[in-house]
Amino acid sequence: MMLRELFRGINRIGREFGVFQIEISTYSSLESQVHLRAAFPEQWIFQKMSLETFQKISRHFPLAQWVSIRGWGEPLENENIIPMLHLAKQAHCLTGLTTNGMNLTENLAQQILQEALDLIVISLEIENQPIQESLQEDSNLKHIMEQVEELVQIKKKLRRDKPFVKLSFPMTRLNMRELPNVVPLAARLGVEEVIFTHLDYLLRLSS
Repeated sequence: MMLRELFRGINRIGREFGVFQIEISTYSSLESQVHLRAAFPEQWIFQKMSLETFQKISRHFPLAQWVSIRGWGEPLENENIIPMLHLAKQAHCLTGLTTNGMNLTENLAQQILQEALDLIVISLEIENQPIQESLQEDSNLKHIMEQVEELVQIKKKLRRDKPFVKLSFPMTRLNMRELPNVVPLAARLGVEEVIFTHLDYLLRLSS
């Protein structure tokens, strides 16, 4: 097993592209003040990538080291997420998934772990109230954190080293003071890393 992974890693080094980033859904069950959809609600197009389209794209996966399933929408809204991840792994690509965590049920977490995903990032936007207060109430944040904890526990039970689990938070004026509280929370959950990101979308207006 170790030799097989070593050969696959050597094979990936010579690939032409570093990362293919693919957005498979523009839907999301969570509303956010910092989401692009909030800035352009009338122009936003809701759609999901079909498995057939993804299969056509997957023919080129052997050219890339990584396949990253992420975007402005929520990937887990696409009912074909598991076969899509499977296609990426079949091409011996390192495979990552970025999700808001709302739909990360125990059953789906088990399926994702069976696909030997390399990385899963839970991208969160803290609600406009203190973190500890949110975790004590019936909030989206509490629900997501419970599902992240379940994912980590399943990973331990299966004795898997992967996926590498990260929490990601955007830095805004609404949550800046709360962000230090995320570090001990992440440690309790058992995730490997916490990321604090800048909002870096550059708006280009047509003349």
